[in-house]
Amino acid sequence: YGVSATLLFTASHGLGYPRSREDLQRAAQGAIVCQDWPGTRAWTEGDPIPNSMILSGADVRELGDQVRLDGLIVFSFACYTAGTPERSDFHHLHGSIPLEIAEKPFVARLPQELLGRGALAFIGHVDRAWFYSFGWPDVGAQTDTFQSTLEAMLSGVPVGHALEYFQLKYLELNSTLTEKSLINEFRLQLPQGKELTSVWTARNDARAYILLGDPLVQLYPERLMEM
Repeated sequence: YGVSATLLFTASHGLGYPRSREDLQRAAQGAIVCQDWPGTRAWTEGDPIPNSMILSGADVRELGDQVRLDGLIVFSFACYTAGTPERSDFHHLHGSIPLEIAEKPFVARLPQELLGRGALAFIGHVDRAWFYSFGWPDVGAQTDTFQSTLEAMLSGVPVGHALEYFQLKYLELNSTLTEKSLINEFRLQLPQGKELTSVWTARNDARAYILLGDPLVQLYPERLMEM
């Protein structure tokens, strides 16, 4: 059997492992943590999350040829869903010391398995995904970038073009960071360290969304209305 959905969007936690567990990183880093997991308040810190509570590349592979995902577009918001870099892009949170999180960079297994079974495009996150993707401290929800991207895709815009909203967010944050850094350097005004760190983290988070697959894939709104 195949899938009837053309666009799948997920928002969740993404599974992550330390550099010392390269075997698990390669197999399951970026796997989607499902709603069966009760959350941090009901979970003992450090305990592994069982396979029954995640969706990994291995789960897709075990389905074998009975499942085809022809034409599917996936947008998955979670840590490491697209891949893992060798060093974290958020070293400014660790005393400016680059933190090695993998022996070498790699693409997550889940999108590889999905694309191998007919999915045409996968949008995911490299490295950790942060609250700044959809909100801001003391402000609340800031979901315009996600909404604009999804609306563009649903209206038939190619996925590569629709992802431009994240690029624009990155450019805006990068400009803000540059301005604040220059102001700080010339001591015209000293922004709070917390504020500067927030903008830096949000900037790096925004540029970590990538597209795997075909950037020219597009939905056909008239067909979606028939479903």
